[in-house]
Amino acid sequence: MNCFRSQVPYELRTSSIAGKGIFATAPIARGTRIWRYEIGVSVVTYTNESEVRKRLDGLSKEEAVDFLEHVYTYGGVVIEILDDAKVYNHAADHNTGNHPDDEAGEMYAPDHTYARRDIAAGEELTDDYATYETIDWYESICKEYAAISCVNVGHTYREDNMPPTALPAAPAEPEFDMKALKEQEAAELKKKIEENAKKAKEKEKEEDARIARMQELEASGIKVAGGMHKFDASEVDVHGGNATADDFLDAFGM
Repeated sequence: MNCFRSQVPYELRTSSIAGKGIFATAPIARGTRIWRYEIGVSVVTYTNESEVRKRLDGLSKEEAVDFLEHVYTYGGVVIEILDDAKVYNHAADHNTGNHPDDEAGEMYAPDHTYARRDIAAGEELTDDYATYETIDWYESICKEYAAISCVNVGHTYREDNMPPTALPAAPAEPEFDMKALKEQEAAELKKKIEENAKKAKEKEKEEDARIARMQELEASGIKVAGGMHKFDASEVDVHGGNATADDFLDAFGM
C-alpha cells in the first residue's frame, strides 16, 4: 500500500528505533509533502471514548494493544492511520512534520506531513510524538490494556530515539525520616554552640592577658593610656641607647 500520496519513494524495513520503519529510497527535498491526511482514505477518526471502545470490540489483546499504540491523538480526536504511515517512528530530532516554513500550520495544511529538511536516500522518516495531544480518556483506555500511547512515548523519550517497550518505573520517593532530621539539626546546633563558646573563651583569655600586661607595665612605672603603652627612649636602656623598634618591643616582651 502506498501511504505517500505525493509519490515520495519509500520502503518498509527493520528500524534501529523500534520495529519497522519508513525509509526514503531517493533524496527528498525540504518542504516536500510526504503524507496526505484524508479522512476515509488515509485515516479514520474517533471522536469519543465509546467509538474507540467499539473499535476495540472483537479484537484480541494483542490486536488491541497494536491498535492503541499505532494511532495518534490530535484536535480532541483519535486518528487511526490506514496505510503504511502507521509505522512512523518517533525521534526528538524528527525530519518530518509541519511545513518548515510554516510550523504553526497557518499557510500549509497542518494535517499533512512535510520534509522539515533535505532527507537523503536511506534515511528513516521520523515524527515527533510529543507534538500530539494528550486525551485523558484515551490514556485511561491505554492503561487498561497496558498499552503506551504515542504521545506518552514522545513526552517520555524526548532525547532518546530508542524507546523501550515499556515505560520506566517512576523512581521511588525517598522516605522522610523526621527523627533523623531532628537529630541532625540538634547535632549541628550543638556543634555551633560549642564553637561559639570556644571562641568566646579564647577571646576572654586574650583579654585577661592584655589586662595583666597593662597592670604589669603600670606596676613597673610605665604609663599606659587607653590600653596603649606610651614611652620614650629614656624609659629603657636597650643596647646602650642604640635601639631599634624591634629592640623596644623585645624589651617589653612584645
